[in-house]
Amino acid sequence: MTENISRLKKDSHLSNSAIPLVAISFNLWRAVFLTDEDKNADGLEHSVAFLKTLISDNQIAYAQDKNARAWTCGSYLNNARFRLEGISKTSPEILPNFTFKRGTRKEVWEQLQANTDLAVGNFGNALKRPPQSN
Repeated sequence: MTENISRLKKDSHLSNSAIPLVAISFNLWRAVFLTDEDKNADGLEHSVAFLKTLISDNQIAYAQDKNARAWTCGSYLNNARFRLEGISKTSPEILPNFTFKRGTRKEVWEQLQANTDLAVGNFGNALKRPPQSN
């Protein structure tokens, strides 16, 4: 593990993929428990309630995420999506040809998770290769 960290510190191209992959994994972990559809939920109302809680309590836990899931789930999924798009553009060897298709929250989560699995696998393979000399 220590040698991988050392390698990442020396290889900015790889570290520029590693950091977003951590963020993507975190966002998908937060979103997976919120993917159930609530047809009566209002994303605007949920976003306001979430912000009020954040401001008044200065903390967010799973209960607040769940209570505002019409907004929080989308926020986490969008964050993961935009980071995957970024990796695909800057490091196509890590995530080639990423395309996004709309669907239910669960379908979107599964699509993003599959792309994350691919990116993490390709990242692991890139990390195993000997460093390129300039």
